[in-house]
Amino acid sequence: MHKVKLLLLLIGMSLHAIGQIDFRGGLNDLNYDYPKEYEIAGITLSGSENLDKNVVELISGLKVGQRIKVPGEEITKAITNLSKQNLFDEIAISAAKVKGDKIWLDFYLKELPRLTKFSFRGVKKSKVDDI
Repeated sequence: MHKVKLLLLLIGMSLHAIGQIDFRGGLNDLNYDYPKEYEIAGITLSGSENLDKNVVELISGLKVGQRIKVPGEEITKAITNLSKQNLFDEIAISAAKVKGDKIWLDFYLKELPRLTKFSFRGVKKSKVDDI
């Protein structure tokens, strides 16, 4: 009976130790009550296949190597800059990974639908240009 209790205790302790492993890439270190300065180590894009990362970085004003506070004005300004383009239905910037004083950002951008082709029915070809 004593061996069974000891075995259960050891199993319970090992499960608790597994629960302490950080699988979120250091994201538990982010505390929004106390802003901390980070260096942007990388930027990824998700949500759209048609965007160039360099153009998004240029529009947002954030770039790799830049130091920003999280939370801070730089992220808010980047979202505002992207929103002013009127190209996106959804914009979100999140921390993908944090390691020490380095942060990896993920830009989720869902583009607005684009009109690629149109046609008129019941209208003479000469009037299509006027419309």
